[in-house]
Amino acid sequence: FYNHIFRKADRAKYLEEQRQLMLQVQQIFDDSKQRYGAEKIRVVLAESGIHVGKERVRKIMKELNLVSIRENAKRNYKKRQEYQKRNLLNQEFQSRPEE
Repeated sequence: FYNHIFRKADRAKYLEEQRQLMLQVQQIFDDSKQRYGAEKIRVVLAESGIHVGKERVRKIMKELNLVSIRENAKRNYKKRQEYQKRNLLNQEFQSRPEE
């Protein structure tokens, strides 16, 4: 019968916890020079004793408009000369004999 009273109390507690979590996510993001994404922020929070899901961290980052800076992960290296295969056919293909 009085369930709505208990739900309001839980909602206030959740909002306070969410506000604290937003501050911590913002702090971790700034400390990482805007490099950490949701998963790494979740790991840092877990190491400090706060266990939250990756999706919750992702939603908080979206609310705060936090986007991690990502450099290109892979570089294109030219193949070394000793690893390149020699062209034995020289693009002269024969589909039938005497052609």
